Amino acid sequence: MKIFRIQRHDVVFVLLAAALVMMAVHMGVMVHHNTSPSNEAQAEIARRVERARRGQKMVLPLPGRLGNIYARSRHSQVLLAGSRQVPGCFVDPKLLTDRQLGELSSQLGEIFDDDPGKIAQKLALR
Repeated sequence: MKIFRIQRHDVVFVLLAAALVMMAVHMGVMVHHNTSPSNEAQAEIARRVERARRGQKMVLPLPGRLGNIYARSRHSQVLLAGSRQVPGCFVDPKLLTDRQLGELSSQLGEIFDDDPGKIAQKLALR
């Protein structure tokens, strides 16, 4: 005569199946009665979501200097590379006539204490 013994995995399977059936019945009852959270519960959910958003997002205005590169750490920004503004000029020789180019090179030669001929030559090569 064979003796039937209950194994541990049999008990676990029966408990999981019972839990699954109970969850299905509970969902059916909720759908049947069309239960939804009350206004207070919805307001509490909205407050928690807003609190979570504020905790995850931080707005920090940074100075808008051209050329600065920042690294972001947990609670601060670290300046990795900065730039200095230096005086400079750009000349497009295609927009100037030969006479204007000569006048401009002589003016730039006075400002930079350089030979106007060298400046005119550099501008003509562009």
